[in-house]
Amino acid sequence: MDADGNIYKSPSFRDGTYRTSPKDIPLLSRIFPSLISYPKIILIVFRAAFKAKYSRYDYADWCKSSHGILNALEGVGIRVEITGTNHIRKVDGPCVFVANHMSTLETFVLPVIVVPFKETTFAVK
Repeated sequence: MDADGNIYKSPSFRDGTYRTSPKDIPLLSRIFPSLISYPKIILIVFRAAFKAKYSRYDYADWCKSSHGILNALEGVGIRVEITGTNHIRKVDGPCVFVANHMSTLETFVLPVIVVPFKETTFAVK
């Protein structure tokens, strides 16, 4: 944990909001986003699985993996906007986060949003 009590230095959430920074996306990433992003995501998942297998995967590693996946997605042009993270800091005690499953994306990205501010356990079905 850092001096502020955060488990991991999360992306910059200014006023409880995160937005993908504007940047130029390489041509190859725009033409073949799956070809570019999937290998990165698979590598992140395999590294995480290896560490977890040997009980070396902690909250900070979970956030790093999640952040890496977010970066891989943004690197091929996916734009992300997350709002309301300021409310997570205000919660004192246990709480429940419910995701409207649009895809498996929130399963991969939600840890970098929640875990830096609150110890978390996910139930995924």
